[in-house]
Amino acid sequence: MLIVDEAHHPAAFAFSAEPAEQKAYHELERLSRDAKRLLLLSGTPVLRNEDGFLAMLHLLDPEAYSLDDRESFRRRVANRQNLSELISDLQDDASSLFLEDALEQIDALAPGDAAVEMLAREVRARLEDDETDRNRQQAIRSLRIHVSEVYRVHRRLIRHRRDRVKDVLRGRRLGGVLEVEDPYRRRLGALLERWRDEASLHTTDAHIESSRAANLYGLLLRGFLSHETVLIGLVNARLDNIAPDPSLFPLTKSERDTLAIPAVFPEEREVLSAMLQVPGEGDLPRVAKLRDIITAGTREKRRILIFVDSSLVADSVVHRLNALLGHKVYRHQPGIDPIPELEAINGPTVLVCDRRAEEGLNLQQLQAQIVHFDLPLAPGRIEQRIGRVDRFGARYDALSLVFKDPDPIADAWRHCLVEVIRVFERSIASLQYVLEEHMEALQGHIFLRGAEAVRELVETLSFGDRSLKAGRASYPGSG
Repeated sequence: MLIVDEAHHPAAFAFSAEPAEQKAYHELERLSRDAKRLLLLSGTPVLRNEDGFLAMLHLLDPEAYSLDDRESFRRRVANRQNLSELISDLQDDASSLFLEDALEQIDALAPGDAAVEMLAREVRARLEDDETDRNRQQAIRSLRIHVSEVYRVHRRLIRHRRDRVKDVLRGRRLGGVLEVEDPYRRRLGALLERWRDEASLHTTDAHIESSRAANLYGLLLRGFLSHETVLIGLVNARLDNIAPDPSLFPLTKSERDTLAIPAVFPEEREVLSAMLQVPGEGDLPRVAKLRDIITAGTREKRRILIFVDSSLVADSVVHRLNALLGHKVYRHQPGIDPIPELEAINGPTVLVCDRRAEEGLNLQQLQAQIVHFDLPLAPGRIEQRIGRVDRFGARYDALSLVFKDPDPIADAWRHCLVEVIRVFERSIASLQYVLEEHMEALQGHIFLRGAEAVRELVETLSFGDRSLKAGRASYPGSG
């Protein structure tokens, strides 16, 4: 039996432009064909991920789900609810009135399907026959089975929802907001806001330039939300026209191209250079606060899980904490299960993880308090972090701590996550795509309006919580 966890990742390689990624998918395809049984595990809904979903279904049934059938599959996903209702109308003894209506809708929803056309013709030829006629019933049954097998995208899925297994899940809650004085971060954020203000003023009337500038600002803002060191790395890379260290902040080719666009406004180099001249050093106040939390946890023999976005920053946090505490702080390494070593320690332990640990790390057996060293502008990533502890078999609630940020945009985002999206007290897995739509819109808005755009998002999402409730109903998972 072949089991593939987080199967949406290799599935995304099926349509990649990178030969190495395509080769990886085809190798998985070969292994799937050779396996007697195949189980693909994924928490990714089908909506807005149709290509990846098709690639997963292709592994399960290559004949029914061809990789060359992408447009048709997208239509099937879009029409799946209507087709599901039509299938219920295609009962063996359905009246001619219901059948005629159902056949017209099926023709519209499945254009060009020769098999559907043939089977529908056979049903039409027997519309006036007695409803108990065996040939009439067989014709209806054949059409119903074909539509059900070919157009129902969920026939090979086993779905489970958190709200249906509450008895085996503990829960999650916010343990507190940590306040620190960080003048270095405040000054750096003020210069980034100056960059945004100048860039938005100079690109208001040029749509293409405005779009490119908005993308660049989004990249710089993500770096700043990750860590001051990351922003400085991106600034240096832009000024020197080089690629930043991928272990500091991995970029796609498109993002590297964005970082290299021409100057957005005349004084841009001056503003970016000023960021490099800000006196101080990043993360020291947060690390000092972590020391206090860990020291308090030592008395309670508490395990603490620290999530940091950047790999290099995580290394730095470990180095600083070891120097401050005088005892070992553990660093997560991909591919190595930390649980045996951590459970063998009779006392408090600290495990520092970077973004690579946001998937595939199961820590539900530990009584671990989660500290979010940063808050990425991606609610799904925070959901993944908490999901390392808040999962099946957990013995304790998933308790999170977050930092209050001196920067207005960063702290408005923290407020949105805590008070409106409420990712620290409930799972938002079923909302990931409706939230993604809001986040895509936010990128353009935040470039033009800064923190005000985040506050507008808060108002949109908190309008009686109806926006998120509607999203939960509209994006019901992978089926």
